[in-house]
Amino acid sequence: TDFYGPLAADKSITLTINNVNRKPDFAATGAAKLAASTIKDGQALSFAYVAVDIDADAVTYVGVGLPTGATVSTAGALAWTPTFAQAGTTYTFTVVASDGALTDTTSAVVTVNRSVARGDVDKNGTVQAADASVVLQHVAGLTTITDAASLYAADASVNGTISAYDAALILQAAAGLITLPASSDMSLGKTV
Repeated sequence: TDFYGPLAADKSITLTINNVNRKPDFAATGAAKLAASTIKDGQALSFAYVAVDIDADAVTYVGVGLPTGATVSTAGALAWTPTFAQAGTTYTFTVVASDGALTDTTSAVVTVNRSVARGDVDKNGTVQAADASVVLQHVAGLTTITDAASLYAADASVNGTISAYDAALILQAAAGLITLPASSDMSLGKTV
């Protein structure tokens, strides 16, 4: 009990609530990040990255250590068409999203396969006698194979040179007698 009566006091205070910045998030609902992918040389890869920023801050994107020719715009648009020389390799695509203060990072593996098979010199998707003919014309000096994909396909023996032996292997593959190797670590397979 108070002997002097009820007491009351008023005081004005200022309460400051500071915004706590939260980072953009590639794992949040509505986010989008590239998954592991396999493509062929000459095939375009495009993707739109989205990192969700719960504070509604503007998010910008940057690619880190991307392969030659690959780009990521500040808006998150990935664009890349691998060359023939880039085939046969696996690349890691790393993208960083930033709200200007905090970041989140995502990575995905992209494997680039060859668009042409050994023996398919004319690149029509089938190993046939006409491919062997092109190789023989090249060996005889009647024509010159100049593009990298056709040179790769013409080296059916995977020994780094193009000879009549390669034409013979291509003819055997066209007849279904053998299977040509995809790379130098594979041996010629016989079809029974």
